[in-house]
Amino acid sequence: MDYALQRWRSKMAESYVQPGDTLLDIGCYDGLFLARVQNKVARAVGVDRILPDVLISQVQRQLLISDVTQGLPFPSCYFDIVALLAVLEHLQNNKAVVREIGRVLRPGGRVVLTVPGNEVDRVLEWLIKLGLADGMSLEEHHGYQAKDTPHLFESQGFALQNWQRFQWGLNNLFVFQKL
Repeated sequence: MDYALQRWRSKMAESYVQPGDTLLDIGCYDGLFLARVQNKVARAVGVDRILPDVLISQVQRQLLISDVTQGLPFPSCYFDIVALLAVLEHLQNNKAVVREIGRVLRPGGRVVLTVPGNEVDRVLEWLIKLGLADGMSLEEHHGYQAKDTPHLFESQGFALQNWQRFQWGLNNLFVFQKL
């Protein structure tokens, strides 16, 4: 079930990627989102703190091990769009992360991200007990509140473009533009 939900998040985010974009996927894990959009973008790079043994083969050369909380190995204003799909709730220093995203994103660039609703942790705990999900790092959730996302980004120079709930209301998709 985890991978079905991951594909759904990727499909939601893909509609915000424009042909010719330069894309950074933070928390790319196995490269699923990069594989989805690689024929649409001019350049795409994924970063994650860990990369699994099994990666989507066509994107392996575009993946880097990097910790966004420690800074990213890219020049300023390098990307048109940054994706964080089910990532923000796993990070503890979100203000620094958003600042770093602002540094590598060009003016007018977009951030597309998903974060779960508050009830997701309880639902996942039951799905794990039933053997229907493995939780994909549920233990790393730090009580992140989706409703705090607009203020977090707006306080760092971004404007909210879209906020919608999906996956039966259990997930949130946000799109911000760098001012």
